[in-house]
Amino acid sequence: MNQLQMNEFGLAESLESALAQINALASVAHHTISSTGGSVYLDEAAQLLITIKNLSADAERYRNEWESLIPRARR
Repeated sequence: MNQLQMNEFGLAESLESALAQINALASVAHHTISSTGGSVYLDEAAQLLITIKNLSADAERYRNEWESLIPRARR
């Protein structure tokens, strides 16, 4: 595998890791905010976190599609 392909796969893996971390942090923050309840501002923040999670899931799907387009070297 040439250096360019290794860099593309490394980038895909780094992106996957970052997206997983974003999703996990948004989940924890959403749970924390929604469990306190009562405030309209907290409810709005919880909804924004759901949007972040959805965007993160979309980005992960795009990353998977992008990775599938990277040509693999034959061994």
